[in-house]
Amino acid sequence: MGLIKCLDQVELSYSQLGEVAQVNSVTMPMVDELCDLLPVPIRKEWMKIYRAASLEQKVHPFSLFMSYLEDERAISRRLAERQQRKNEKSIRTHGSIADPSSVHSCDTQVNRCIIHNKRHPTEECKLFLSLNVTDRIKEVQKSRACYRCFKDHQMKHCRSKSPCTICNRSNHNSGAIHKLCHTLFSTF
Repeated sequence: MGLIKCLDQVELSYSQLGEVAQVNSVTMPMVDELCDLLPVPIRKEWMKIYRAASLEQKVHPFSLFMSYLEDERAISRRLAERQQRKNEKSIRTHGSIADPSSVHSCDTQVNRCIIHNKRHPTEECKLFLSLNVTDRIKEVQKSRACYRCFKDHQMKHCRSKSPCTICNRSNHNSGAIHKLCHTLFSTF
């Protein structure tokens, strides 16, 4: 899972650059340094994509690079999830019960609390709800979760279309994060 953690860190930096409108300040030599951290097959595929890119994308390659990395991370996660399902099926088929710590979990679809990483929704977590808005924002940022649904993706990729139950806006969908999002996005 080292690749996924590396990509998560790059995505965090990308998000921070986006927040201060500096994504285009990342040059190709900087992208090359990041690319050197990746496995050879992924670097080769990136070079093919870069060669086929438009002139504008070659001048400002970071957005294209991030799009490629997000796809690679999704593929890595799907492969890990497939392997996990295969392991679980094998356990059921052979009738043995594995120690829960021995079964690798890459469950990104289950609504896990971003604070406890347990199987309860963050918006219902007593500890999360007891935090002030600033601390809630810090927890969401620290976990790199979506501000709309608290799952493991950027908000711009969120599939949740449910509007907020309080203000009917679509940048969040829960009363528990209503104040958080209004504070974060300054949309009062």
